[in-house]
Amino acid sequence: DYKGKGGPFPFDPSRKSCSVYIGNLPWRTSDADVEGLVRPLGDVVRASIAYEPDGRSKGFATVLYRTEDQAELAISHLNNLEFQGRNLRVRFD
Repeated sequence: DYKGKGGPFPFDPSRKSCSVYIGNLPWRTSDADVEGLVRPLGDVVRASIAYEPDGRSKGFATVLYRTEDQAELAISHLNNLEFQGRNLRVRFD
């Protein structure tokens, strides 16, 4: 276990959740692009790109699915997928 100044590292890649992190998004990617990518894979509660205060994309999004199984399906389909010229990095959030 990682134990830095802030205590144990909070991310455990074996832990499932309904929330999915999608990284390595091009800055030009829109919320609508992300919605179109993730909706066919399950019942999406929320999908949003993270933005800097100046409005520029941070290059990642989070998606909340209705169930852990849907989130797991999305990860298996999207991780390393080429999207708008970049390979996505997708994991449980």
